[in-house]
Amino acid sequence: MVKALFRKQMLEIFDVMFRHGRNQKQRTYVGTAVSVAALVFVLYILGRLLYNIADLTCELFVPTEYGWCYFAVVGILATVLGVLSSVFTVHSTVYQAKDNELLLSMPIPSGLILGMRLFSSYVICFVFEAVTILPFYLVYWKTCHPGALPILLDLITLFVFPVLALVISCALGWILALLNSRLPKRIRNIINFAVSFVFVVFFLNVCLKASNYMNMLQNGAAQKNMGMQVITYPFVCMGKAALGSTGPFLILVLILLVLAAVVYLLLGKSFRSLSSTKNQGRTRAYREKTLKASSVNSALLKKEFRRYLSNSSYFMNSSIGSILLLLSFVLMIWNYDQLHNRIGQLQMFSPTIPAVTAILVICIMIGINTISASSISVEGKNLWLMRSLPVSEGAFINSKILLHLIITVVPQLMCSAVMAVLVAGTPKQSVLVLLVPFLFALFTSELGMMLNIMFPKLDWVSESNAVRRNTSTRLAVLISWALVLVTVLVFRKLPENTDIILYLYLVSGLLLMLIIGLHIWIHRKGEAMIAVL
Repeated sequence: MVKALFRKQMLEIFDVMFRHGRNQKQRTYVGTAVSVAALVFVLYILGRLLYNIADLTCELFVPTEYGWCYFAVVGILATVLGVLSSVFTVHSTVYQAKDNELLLSMPIPSGLILGMRLFSSYVICFVFEAVTILPFYLVYWKTCHPGALPILLDLITLFVFPVLALVISCALGWILALLNSRLPKRIRNIINFAVSFVFVVFFLNVCLKASNYMNMLQNGAAQKNMGMQVITYPFVCMGKAALGSTGPFLILVLILLVLAAVVYLLLGKSFRSLSSTKNQGRTRAYREKTLKASSVNSALLKKEFRRYLSNSSYFMNSSIGSILLLLSFVLMIWNYDQLHNRIGQLQMFSPTIPAVTAILVICIMIGINTISASSISVEGKNLWLMRSLPVSEGAFINSKILLHLIITVVPQLMCSAVMAVLVAGTPKQSVLVLLVPFLFALFTSELGMMLNIMFPKLDWVSESNAVRRNTSTRLAVLISWALVLVTVLVFRKLPENTDIILYLYLVSGLLLMLIIGLHIWIHRKGEAMIAVL
């Protein structure tokens, strides 16, 4: 029984590597190897970036008296990232999975079902935290040569420390499940968005102000600040354990075991009632209203917006790029004068550096959005309802592409407009700051739709599987980022006197050609593939 449940949960996480296509057929060994290689490549890029950061900072902080603060801040960063990556997964996997009632009707202890679902969430936390923490450990081992005991403690900590992020995610997931059964859907989604937004802001804040958090940890330890010590104590223990201290390591393991046991027992008492409840919020009394007629395209777009906003797991996991763009816009407005001075300093070295950098950063954030790449998959087995309506496949596809564009282009234009004013260069530069990201947003919307038509995931148990653990969403992000990387590498191979402004206009033309090609494929071959799903 345990083996069967474990195998089921692992297949839900990694089924994208073993199945593909419209009918979710078993992949060949070559297809599985390619899928695994693509995932490893993405994780390697993230890990390599963090490794370079660690390589620059390790020698500055670790040999000092408060070297443990260095690893404590890394632990905070990893925990926030782990919670951000798993809080809605815990909510949807534990409480909103479609097979909860089926499993609970079987002679299987509910505690065992809960334990296996939490273990799958732990795997997700572990992957994200390992990618974050391991590069800093590797640089520390290479630079300081700490010996066998610190390395052993670091490896064990790498496996046990994600439990903290899982505990926080479980607590937040339980609150979300409770709200799911008590509050109206609109208020519930606002709260879900607020929770995610806070974690995204805090994650970026930790990245940008890591040195300030190190000072806070040092001051809290030096001044005996009890509040600071209680809040940061697990991270302090983690930091000291990373340097080879056995006592803090044992305390950390004990804290994590106690927290995990308490959360498991508390969740076990409410798991059956919350996971099988049919109450989706307070009911509202029917009030007769005048029915407003809409055109087909308008009705489909409204339907897509309602579907998009109806589930926090969908709009949060597919719109991280838009959230980052909105945050960037707010930060640029808030620090306008300071940013203007820094851009002026950069323009003294090269007048095109700020504009090109802005274009690259905005395009990278746009590439994270996967709304169109998951919009067909989230329909699930209800896709036949849309197919039964007198609506063409083309109109159905266009409504999903338009949703992606609205959610992506609006914050993109806000950021691009501010950067165009800040750059204050030639009109050609200002036009490029607006044009290239806009065309890239068009490209990603068409690319995501094409990939989702080719690799739909309609047999999901939890909606997060359709949004996050989906071949089309991963390929959409990978291809988008690869296109940005290839554009940079090609320019570096060109002669040094190549005009980068002219090069970006050529790139814009290439993007336009790709958009037209994808659009033709979608409305010719893609519509036929949608018709037989």
